[in-house]
Amino acid sequence: MLLFGVRTGVDADPVPRLGRFRTLRLAGVDERAARDLISATMSRPLSEAAVGRLVFEAGGNPLALLELPSLLTPPQLAMWTRGHDPLPIASLLEQAFCGSIRYLGEETTEALPLLATLGRVPPAVLDRALGAAGLDRSAFEPAERTGLLVESDSGPEFRHPLVRSAIYPTSLGSHRRRAHLCAAQILDESGLPNALESRVASGGRRRVG
Repeated sequence: MLLFGVRTGVDADPVPRLGRFRTLRLAGVDERAARDLISATMSRPLSEAAVGRLVFEAGGNPLALLELPSLLTPPQLAMWTRGHDPLPIASLLEQAFCGSIRYLGEETTEALPLLATLGRVPPAVLDRALGAAGLDRSAFEPAERTGLLVESDSGPEFRHPLVRSAIYPTSLGSHRRRAHLCAAQILDESGLPNALESRVASGGRRRVG
């Protein structure tokens, strides 16, 4: 017996060549199963706010839910729940969700951590942040072709919450720092909340440019 695993949303999708074989499309676990996994793996009860945020950020991925006890202490989890940071994930999940990032161009690898830092913002705010970094939306096109991003009515979004989580550790430190500085500047000017502002890289509140 041979099993072929194919991830949807990538450029070189071999599914048409495998059309004569029986296929099974797998989805993530539902919310109830996700909550059961969290309950089974955490050593102490969690607040409803923490559980709800974990379920959303894991996006139905059971491996992410199983790894949580080794990634966050209870105090760290409490702090993370009150903020807007993406879920920290381990190297196995980083490779699964962002293994293709190393093949993208310089502009794309700089634009992705900026999108991850901003989170969900109005399109005009995203465009201003890209402009502050010397970029525009065309920088996202290679990531859309490889399936890291999808285009929605409000603009580019990560195809899965864990892609956003994996962008941070797989990005260059210089790109992360610039993303934080650009996001802090633009969000401050726009009046939108920025949970990451308190830990922007050493440049602090200085202007970008």
